Amino acid sequence: MKHKATKVNAVIKRLGKLIFGVHAFNFLLGASLTAAVLFTLMANFEDGLYDQIVARVTEDSTTETEKAIVLMNTTHELLKPRLAIFSNQKYLGIRDTFLRSSDIQLLDAKGACGTHSHVLARLLQRAGIPSRIGQMQGSDGGWGCHIYVEAQINGEFVVMDPSFNTAFRTEDGNLASFADLKNDWETLNSQLPGSYDRNSSYRDVRYTNWNKVPIVMPAVREILRLFIGDEVSELSLRSMVLNKYRFFANTLFVFLTILVSVSLLVLRRRLRSRSTSEQVAA
Repeated sequence: MKHKATKVNAVIKRLGKLIFGVHAFNFLLGASLTAAVLFTLMANFEDGLYDQIVARVTEDSTTETEKAIVLMNTTHELLKPRLAIFSNQKYLGIRDTFLRSSDIQLLDAKGACGTHSHVLARLLQRAGIPSRIGQMQGSDGGWGCHIYVEAQINGEFVVMDPSFNTAFRTEDGNLASFADLKNDWETLNSQLPGSYDRNSSYRDVRYTNWNKVPIVMPAVREILRLFIGDEVSELSLRSMVLNKYRFFANTLFVFLTILVSVSLLVLRRRLRSRSTSEQVAA
């Protein structure tokens, strides 16, 4: 009798674990799928918003240089009045703090030069012009004294500073690269507006802060170095995730694919094991 009771209890316990596992799996699957769809909708809205801006302001532009200049002007004109209102205001909850995608950046401009660069880089990308975000080194040797954008025009990355609505020109009339500014700063700085912070003098630049997340980021850098070599130093990870909603949506879809695949493999293994056990019993 005790043996039967023990067997029944064991069956009930296994059944309970199975039911709990099924409910937990369904909840995780449903929550992840819902979040992924929601992020996708938000990402599509954001793309459409920036596409409308690009279409409106670049309709008369004929070259990539003209497009880049007008997009820089537009970024400055859009964000300057917003920064005057929202500068130094507190961040509003989780979304404003951790999910500051391009739509929020466009709305409040709280990030100052960081937001200006984010918005311009996003506009350039939607216009089909590759871009990357650079972080300057200050006179004290520290990073982050100023953030700007480099747009790839005619195969070369050129400097655009939307915070001050400035793109530098070399003697031949072409837009200046970072190297041009670094090597001939004493001449080219005459093109700066009076409000410019002279501490930001193009001494050096980094495109990704590889020390932001200790251990993880340096490891990622070394893995990437195996594939692209020293070009990793010119890689701007920030420019790749300007649409944070798209990044989170894609991450969740990858997670869902792994979750479902692993679950199917486990189920298949259990069915095989059960079939084998039944054949042995028979």
